[in-house]
Amino acid sequence: MAPDPDPDPAADADPAAEPDPAAEPDRAAEPDAILCPMPCARCDEMGPGGCEDCLDCLLWPEVPPASSPREIAPLTGPIAPTMTEDLRRRRSALDIGSRIGLVSRRYRREHDLSQRMLADELGWTQPSVNRAERDAAPLSLHRAGAFLRHVGYRLAVVPVHGDAAVALGEDPDEAWGAPDLIARDALGRRPPPHAEVSWNPAIDRRLMAGARGHENPWTWRVHRRQAVVRHAAGFRRIGSMTTTRAAWGHGVATVTTDGSVLDTWYPEPTLGEAPEAVQVPEELLALAGADEARGVRTEVVTVAIDLDAAPEGASDAYLRLHLLSHRLAAPNSINLDGLFGQLSNVVWTNHGPCPVEGFEATRARLRARGPVQVTSIDKFPRLTDYVTPSGVRIGDADRVRLGAHLASGTTVMHEGFVNFNAGTLGTSMVEGRISQGVVVGDGSDIGGGASTMGTLSGGGTQRVSIGERCLVGAEAGVGIALGDDCVVEAGLYVTAGTKVTLPDSTVVKAAELSGRNGLLFVRNSVTGTVEARDRTGDGIALNDALHAND
Repeated sequence: MAPDPDPDPAADADPAAEPDPAAEPDRAAEPDAILCPMPCARCDEMGPGGCEDCLDCLLWPEVPPASSPREIAPLTGPIAPTMTEDLRRRRSALDIGSRIGLVSRRYRREHDLSQRMLADELGWTQPSVNRAERDAAPLSLHRAGAFLRHVGYRLAVVPVHGDAAVALGEDPDEAWGAPDLIARDALGRRPPPHAEVSWNPAIDRRLMAGARGHENPWTWRVHRRQAVVRHAAGFRRIGSMTTTRAAWGHGVATVTTDGSVLDTWYPEPTLGEAPEAVQVPEELLALAGADEARGVRTEVVTVAIDLDAAPEGASDAYLRLHLLSHRLAAPNSINLDGLFGQLSNVVWTNHGPCPVEGFEATRARLRARGPVQVTSIDKFPRLTDYVTPSGVRIGDADRVRLGAHLASGTTVMHEGFVNFNAGTLGTSMVEGRISQGVVVGDGSDIGGGASTMGTLSGGGTQRVSIGERCLVGAEAGVGIALGDDCVVEAGLYVTAGTKVTLPDSTVVKAAELSGRNGLLFVRNSVTGTVEARDRTGDGIALNDALHAND
């Protein structure tokens, strides 16, 4: 792969240039076989020492910070190989704005995008993307944050002096200055490069006031293809982070006469590698047999899968859906690429799944057993036919698909809908639609008839999530991520391209506010403009009696 032709913001020197042997007489003694402290597929492709042109290693500083907002335990564990003086010099000269340019070019390289194509995704102009890739420092903190979120990165901002942390977006007019962009847990360990990092100011204030306990203001959730940008005083890479994630389970598959798998039920899916010697439960073996009326047979299967690889076959796909609905995997945490293509279209009846081909003859045979009720003709069955999640109420089982993730304390009313690979992470009220890929945080309410925009169809690319203690009002909708303690008024649909007026009369696209905490989105009833106002307090409060579902 040829190096990116865009200007290099770090330095004019060729990063892949061979160092002068005379300048490094003891080079053989240095462990420079792999120069990059962030080994990736690019390093494997180019071979030892040949990956410097991608410059991803510049995002992962060599020296841990000497100070932080509070005292933390020293960093321990294995570290990355020592880098060459040339790479060390280039990295030390790299400022925050230049690092963001590297992130952008890396994203374009991975997705084979031109600057103009990326500009179309962002709703920017091509010169704006070019300027951001040269030096993003002139961007406002909000605009830079929205840009990074689009390309799969998150920001956690801490001032250089470490007096008090600054959550992204608290001060709309704050210039970049020279903040450290760092994230760590209580022991000083950094998250993996694909983690989504957040900082909770309320917890930090409690700890600073002397509160005791195990609360940590820095938290992160692991999502695919996400990372954290850090200042040059950040952390070393720890380990290779190439551990395979696996799952397995015994299941009962419904197979047609031509060998197509209609469904597979896993009563107890399990995370981890399958044991070498495993015995199939007798109660499952008793379910194997033929059903001539439906034209199918049931088979007992044992399936083991790699959660980071794409599904291979219907039984593999059904195991992934079961992991989500058994709450063993969070939405967007496992690979579901090509899932639709692995599933058959099925006639779902009160007698079990049936093939679509020749179903009228199947219906006639089944009528000898009693009435035939067809609940749907679809690739996805109802969640309640396969999993019974604890602590959950579901008003209409037809409106929750297998693969939905419903946390304990969730109530899905009759007009609510939850798609696969979507759902709730805590106590929530669902009276509207949660589309594929959307997650709703603890204590939030999706009002009656409300909608969250998904990415399965229509060309949408903005990943939507709802933070904690949020309210999406009745008949409202969102096409951006909401942070914590946000409200969207009833009847207002906020898409990524919606023009929003801020308190200082600045007009921005709603996408630039994606993920911000404490916002109230309303439509001005006099002017008709959509406004975003700052909110105070801890958001909304749910009725505890409606969520005591045990």
